[in-house]
Amino acid sequence: MRKFWPDSTQALVAHGLLALSIVSGSALAGEAATPEPHWSGLPIWGVEAQALGYQIPLPFGIGVTAYSARQPVNIKDLQLGRNGNPPVSVKNFLVIDTVDTSQKNLSAKLDVLVFPFLDVYVLLGYTKGTTQGEIQVPGETVGGILDPRVLQLDAAVPETTAQPLAPIQLAPAR
Repeated sequence: MRKFWPDSTQALVAHGLLALSIVSGSALAGEAATPEPHWSGLPIWGVEAQALGYQIPLPFGIGVTAYSARQPVNIKDLQLGRNGNPPVSVKNFLVIDTVDTSQKNLSAKLDVLVFPFLDVYVLLGYTKGTTQGEIQVPGETVGGILDPRVLQLDAAVPETTAQPLAPIQLAPAR
C-alpha cells in the first residue's frame, strides 16, 4: 500500500508548495484589477498607492483584549518608609501570610487609516485589581503602638486605567 504522507519534512514542504501553486494559479500583470476606492473614501491617496503596487488594508479596525488572573503572592519581606526616610524591614515584628491578588482587564483599540502611511487609533480600557491577606502582630505590644491582633489587608486598584495605584487600607479582621 502506498503512503499518502511523505516521510521527511522537506518532502512535505515540497508537496505543500506544489499543491499551493496548482490551486492558487497565476496572475499576470495585465490581468490586475483596477484599484477601487473604499466606500468611505479612506485612506486618502489609497487608490494612488494601490496603483503603485502597494497593498492597502481596510481603513477601519477594531481589536478587543480581555484578561483575568488570580494569584497567591508570598511576601518574604515588607519594608515601610515614612517622611522621606529609607524603608525599614518589619519582618521582625509582623507576620504576613500569603496574599491573594486578582486582576481583570478589558481593553479595545479602534483605528482609522487616514493616509496609506498614517493610522490613527484610540485605546479604551477597564482595569480592576484587588489584593487580600492577613497581617498578624505577635503577642507583645511593639513600642506601645501595635497591639497583638490580626489585621485584614484589602487593597484595590480603582476601576480605571488613569490611576494604576491605590491606597492600602488596614482594618481589624472580623
